[in-house]
Amino acid sequence: NTDPRYSFDAFRRAKSRHIKRMISDGILSPEQPIVVWGAGSYGKRFMRSLEEENIPVAYSVDIDPKKIGRSIRSGKVKVIAPESLLNINGVFIFLAVAAPGARGKIEAFLLNAGFRPVLDFLAVQ
Repeated sequence: NTDPRYSFDAFRRAKSRHIKRMISDGILSPEQPIVVWGAGSYGKRFMRSLEEENIPVAYSVDIDPKKIGRSIRSGKVKVIAPESLLNINGVFIFLAVAAPGARGKIEAFLLNAGFRPVLDFLAVQ
């Protein structure tokens, strides 16, 4: 358990490399806007890991009114409210939240909005 290969950062890097393969294999389109749901510390670390693989993140979703409308990751990623996802075509959403119980609520929102698990969104924790 103490080996660095089992660290959270190592798993984040592995997930990002797999996502890069999903793009190169045509599972995800390179033109498809990538969204990371979570503008907190876990989401930001995941976005950094994606950036290291040259995977641009178009938006981050958060429910904190103080974060919505701001830009993060050196101005490259705009933070939007969950309802804004309904106005963006063809997004793929990665759920990167660490708050207890949040993942279930987010999945319920996405399912009610017509998003499909695996085809439109994946949890990455």
